[in-house]
Formats: sequence, structure tokens, C-alpha cells
Amino acid sequence: MYVIHRNVYSFINMWNQTWIFYCFLSLISMHLNTEANEITILSPKEAEILREKIKTECELNRTIDEESQIYSQTEYCLTEFDSVSCWPPTKGGTVARISCPSHVPGVKVTGIVYRPCNLTIITQDSNGRKMIIWKFDRSNYSDCVHKEDIMAIHLPIIQTSVFYGYSISMVLLLIATGILLRFRRLRCTRNNLHLNLFSAILLRCVLHFIKHAADGQGVICKVFTTLHVFTIEATYSWVLMEALYLHNSVLVHVLHESRASFILYASIGWSLPILVIIVWVLLRIFVTTGDQCWDLDIGAGSPSRILLIVYPTIIMLCNLAFFINLLRVIFNKTQSQPMSDAKRLRTLLKSTSVLVLVFGLYHLFLIPLNLMHLNTQSNGPGLLEIIKLYYEQIMEAFQTCQE
Repeated sequence: MYVIHRNVYSFINMWNQTWIFYCFLSLISMHLNTEANEITILSPKEAEILREKIKTECELNRTIDEESQIYSQTEYCLTEFDSVSCWPPTKGGTVARISCPSHVPGVKVTGIVYRPCNLTIITQDSNGRKMIIWKFDRSNYSDCVHKEDIMAIHLPIIQTSVFYGYSISMVLLLIATGILLRFRRLRCTRNNLHLNLFSAILLRCVLHFIKHAADGQGVICKVFTTLHVFTIEATYSWVLMEALYLHNSVLVHVLHESRASFILYASIGWSLPILVIIVWVLLRIFVTTGDQCWDLDIGAGSPSRILLIVYPTIIMLCNLAFFINLLRVIFNKTQSQPMSDAKRLRTLLKSTSVLVLVFGLYHLFLIPLNLMHLNTQSNGPGLLEIIKLYYEQIMEAFQTCQE
């Protein structure tokens, strides 16, 4: 029992006093996101590219309608592009309803656009027979408009924070990685796990700048977006591996310092995000048909969006289970030691704060925000996105003060 007690406090002190470990903790809060959590803002160029694609497809569908002479057989308004949306063939005297355009920044994807098919033109066909052609009336986009533009205030702050955050993160990660690689005495399973986590976050920083510099469309842009999402999920996976290592080292004494144990950790840490990204790509190709670059996930409850919310949530819940188990052992040991209640409380609070940071448990507060987000998602950043982003920035500043 004394050995377990000594292991608990030696590991807590080790994680608390190693400044390199705190460097990567200060980065995790800024970078632990899913695609559903990150704010995506379409540039005018991206919006125009999507609009032209929709227009081209719409005109092609109208040509097919005209060739099939749908208007001469039934009373329908033909497919039509109104400079924003493509309207499908609609029976005369009815009202067409489609979702708000996803390619227009700042609109509510959950809103509905209305357009009545009730205008008629009486003409004659080539045989001199009277023919009625139905036409669409004016489109009603009132349900797509936000009542207030909160991003007019927050967007400059967000963009500046993201730029400096990624820049500082890259510098700190390179320094921490260089130190771990330079000194042989620092090479152990624990620090090897750190290096893998550093690599995942560093790749995300690099891909963030490359992706925004490319600002294009097609296969290359989709590849960069896919790699960017992969690094996000890989970061979550390696936080889980760090938590699993600490839990096993203190309580289970398996998968500890052997080379085979590190290979197993590495296999799990990289294979999990690979599996997730394969499923995500398949969903984006066959189910969630989004924009040119896969930046946007059209539909608040789309399968690809839900996948990138469920996976990190499962990881955080696993870390919570490890946290509770470790905290239980620490509590029992403090109760069995001859110390004052005040000292016992300080020890427990110190251990709790360190474990919360190590296991990334502060992201559990994002779970209810994600659930609410699924019901109120808009294409443009809204209040919930702002709350989530500012929450992450505050946590990052708090961790920096702990170093």
C-alpha cells in the first residue's frame, strides 16, 4: 500500500513540476476542437465559387426539364436559379420550400426559403394551340437573416487570437520538441508520448496556415481540410494515451516503461484518428455533400458533423473515468495519512487541478454547448460559437498562469 501511495504522489509531482509538460498543456486548450467546434467563415471568393457551381448545375437541370417538355405535359414551374438558390420544378399553384443557402456567410442553415409558383403566361405552341406556362414569383429569404450581427464585434478579436495562438504554439512546440530530442536522459515512454502529442498539434498548426494560404477549391483543398481534421482527432487520441499511461502507471502497473508498451500506445494513438477520418471522408463523399473545400458541414445534424462531436466526447468521458479512479485513490491515501484537514484538502485540490489539466477534462463543458449547437446551428458564426471560442481562450490563459 505504501508503494501505491508513493507512486501516486511521485507521479503527481512529476507532472506538476515538468515545465515541458505544462507547455503542451497550455497549447491543448487552444487546439482541442472538432470541426463542429471550429468557426468556419466563408470568404467572398469561396462564396462566389459555390454560387457559380450551384448556378451551373441549376441551368443544366433546367435544360433537361425543357428537353423533356415537362411544361407542356403538366402545370409546373421549371427549374430556375434566382441568383442565390436553385429552385426545383414545382407544381403550379403551390409554394416551393428549400433550406437557406449554405454558401452565403451569416445565414441560418435551419431557415426556410419560400417561393410561390403562381405566375402564368398564356402563349401558343408551334401548332397554334393555347398553352399556359407557369412562372415563379419572388423568393422570400426573410427566415434566413440573423436578427443581429454579433460577429461584427467579435470577428477581429477571433482572427487575431487564432493567428497569434497558432504562431506562439508552433514556437513553443518546436522548443519543447528540440529539448526532448536533444537530451538522451529525457528519452522514456512518458516523453515519447509527449513527442507524439507535440507532433499532432504541430502538424495542425502547419496545416492551419497552409490551408488558409491555399484558399482554393478542388481535390487539393479537400486534402488539406482532411489532414487538418485528422490532426484535431489525433490530438484528442494522444491526450487519451497520456491519461491512459498515467492511470496504468499509478494503479495497474501494466503498459508502463517497456518498448512494447510504447509501440502499443503509438499504434492506438494514431490508428484511432485514422479510422475516424476514413469514416468522415466517406460520409463527406456519399452522405454530406458540402462545399468545394469541405470546410462547411451543411446541416446541423449531418452524420459527418455528429461524428466529429461524438468521438472527442467519448474520449473525454474515458478520461473522466480515469480521473475519478485516480482521485479515489488519492483521497483514500490522504485519509490514511496523519495530516491536518487543511493540508489534506490542499493536497487533494492540488492533485485534482493537475489531473483536470492532464486529462483535458475542461473540454467536458463543451459537450452541452455542442448538443445545443446541433439544434441551433447556422452557417455563419453565432452566439454558441462565440461562447465556445471565448471559453477555450480563457482556459488557455489560465493554464499559462500556472506555469
